[in-house]
Amino acid sequence: MGVATIICGSGDPKGHTSAMCRAAAEELASRGFSVRMFYPSDMSIADCDGCDSCASSGACKVADDMRFVYGSFGESDLLVIASPIFFDGLSSPTVRALGRFQLYWNRRELARPKECLALLCGGREVQDGGPAQKVVERFCRSMGIGLIGMVKIEGTDGHPVEETYSDSKTRIARALGDRTLRTSGRSLLCGGPRRGSPTDSPP
Repeated sequence: MGVATIICGSGDPKGHTSAMCRAAAEELASRGFSVRMFYPSDMSIADCDGCDSCASSGACKVADDMRFVYGSFGESDLLVIASPIFFDGLSSPTVRALGRFQLYWNRRELARPKECLALLCGGREVQDGGPAQKVVERFCRSMGIGLIGMVKIEGTDGHPVEETYSDSKTRIARALGDRTLRTSGRSLLCGGPRRGSPTDSPP
C-alpha cells in the first residue's frame, strides 16, 4: 500500500461530504499514504457515451480531465469514493466519473486499486441497501476491487460541518483497521487544469 485516490463527488468545498474527504485524507496521510484527491465537479469530465472503443485501443478516446484520475487510479492501492446523497442516489459528478471507468471493465489487465472505501453523506438518512450503496458495491465488484467499508454520515441537515468531520474521522479510522505504512504520508490535491498543476503539499 502506498497511494490512495479520493474521488470527492461534492460540489461544495465547505460542505459535509468535503469534510468527510478531508478527514479521510488526513487519516490516510497519518498512516503513511500518499493521498490524491479529485473533485469531478471542478473538472472537465464528459459522460461515457458507451462507444467501447477503449476495448480495442486500451484508452479512452475522450481527451479531458479524466486522464488525471486514470493516472492516479492506476497507481493506487486504495480508492475512496465519496458522495452526498440525492434522491437516495449518488451525486451527478460522482456518477459521471464512475461511468468513465468503462475502460477498466473492458481492459482487465490495467492496474487498479485492490481496495475501496465508500463515504456516503445524507442530509436526512442514507438508506441501507439503497441505490447509492448498491451502485458503489456493483462498481467495486465490476472493477474487481474489494470494498472494505461503507462510512455513512446521516442527518447532516441538522448539525454543523465540524461535527461531520470529527464523526467521520473516527469511523474512517475504524473502517481502515490496521492499514498503515511506515513512511511519512503526503497529501496531493489534484483538480486538473482548472485548479492548476497538482503539487505536493503537507498533509
